[in-house]
Amino acid sequence: MPFCDVCGTEAACVRARIEGAVITVCDSCAALGTVVQSQSSHTPPQKSKRTHDSYQYSQPSYELREDFGEQLQQERRQKGHSIKQVANRLGEKASVIRRIEAQSLIPDDALVRKLHSYCSFHFYVEVPEQQKRKLKEEASLTIGDIARLKEK
Repeated sequence: MPFCDVCGTEAACVRARIEGAVITVCDSCAALGTVVQSQSSHTPPQKSKRTHDSYQYSQPSYELREDFGEQLQQERRQKGHSIKQVANRLGEKASVIRRIEAQSLIPDDALVRKLHSYCSFHFYVEVPEQQKRKLKEEASLTIGDIARLKEK
């Protein structure tokens, strides 16, 4: 069964125009606008498509480690290099390296690859499965959730 785009409930849905947007909503949310067409009576049944979420296994997720700046600074000092020497070696400005060490600049993937060629530690760490589930639950907002947040 489809989910309502406004309240997020799993129910029989219809297409409705609400404030100019045509969206899929449940019968109770359809009262907020005008029904355009019933999804069950006018559209042919769709074949189910397998998505990555339907597989039983999951690929590991990675995120930038929290202490990347401290680790970079520590390794640079152990090697006896200045910020300017590291910057010249990597083809970056000294201010970029200084800001990364202070963690006021989050490096993009290309810069992380450059830094990894200089450092022995890994900038990315694997996200635990419980934290991935928590992030996925937080990311599933509906239009209704956003409207409620906007009202507050």
